Amino acid sequence: MAIRTIISKLKPTYLSLCSSAFKIIPTTIIQNVLSRPPCDIFIKVPIVSIASYATRTKTTEKSGLNATKAKIILALNFQSAEDALPFYKLPLKTLIHVLKITKNDESKGFCKNRLYYIASRLKVPPSVLSEKLAKRTFIYSLSFDWIEKALDVLIEMNVASDRILRDLWVLKYHHETVHERLLKVKNLGIDNLYPWMVRCSEDILNRHTRARLTSLHRVLGRCTKTQGKRTSYQVRVKLRHD
Repeated sequence: MAIRTIISKLKPTYLSLCSSAFKIIPTTIIQNVLSRPPCDIFIKVPIVSIASYATRTKTTEKSGLNATKAKIILALNFQSAEDALPFYKLPLKTLIHVLKITKNDESKGFCKNRLYYIASRLKVPPSVLSEKLAKRTFIYSLSFDWIEKALDVLIEMNVASDRILRDLWVLKYHHETVHERLLKVKNLGIDNLYPWMVRCSEDILNRHTRARLTSLHRVLGRCTKTQGKRTSYQVRVKLRHD
């Protein structure tokens, strides 16, 4: 109290001089002065209190954020904690958007969660798809009809589920584009289809199909020659036997 009274009576000019003096005084001298009581108590205690308050505030905010996330995830109709776990990594804003879309799907009778709908269509474990979906949240920005039709085409064209799982970006493309691209490749005699064939440029697709067809022709050519040799050998053996 005495220190505060003295300081309050100091003139501005005197305080200004003190401030200037501190700038030119060596650091070691200032540290020695501050280490003596009562400055030690008067200065250090508030600093510790501020740091402690900041830590407590940060912890409280984090706890509140986690509680909010938990409430939202609980409303997303997950069937197990394992399926829900990857979604805890999402920002709160993203989770709110996912909740909005999920409730809209549910109210219209589409599905209770797109995770389980896509998992059932691809016949893959939801826990495996959940990891992918948490990194590809654009799935919750597409219309349900868009996703459904894109999956219909991919499955109809016999694109392997594990390939779709690794390349969920293909679902961003309109189902007519997906069908047109895959049909083009299939009509060339290539049955081994991949989602990237939908996403790549025409130039890359054409180069791949040419290389693939050249490779197939070489294989078929070798097979034909081998088959011809076998047939010729079988004829000669038969003639000798007769």
